[in-house]
Amino acid sequence: MKAARAAATEIRRSKLTFQKTLAENIDTDKKSFYAYVQKRSRTRTTVGPLVDGQGTTFVALQDLFENYNNYFASVFTNLPVADSIFGGDDSERLLKVLMKQ
Repeated sequence: MKAARAAATEIRRSKLTFQKTLAENIDTDKKSFYAYVQKRSRTRTTVGPLVDGQGTTFVALQDLFENYNNYFASVFTNLPVADSIFGGDDSERLLKVLMKQ
């Protein structure tokens, strides 16, 4: 147990020393600094367990995919755009959209 604690302490100390050295030498060695920053700031793409409205937890990938699919499929409807948004007949529909910056 003491050896593991000593090893962890030494690893933390060496990381701190390395980071201090990078910070002190940023003016002369920018490439190493930015390489280290880029390596440490990569995003990790993991999807955790999901819980649906009934309280069921989904962990397996297939269950996650099906749960996402069911959710996004419920958003889209088969109603025509004119009826669902404008609530009128075809003469009240928006026929042209002008986008300006």
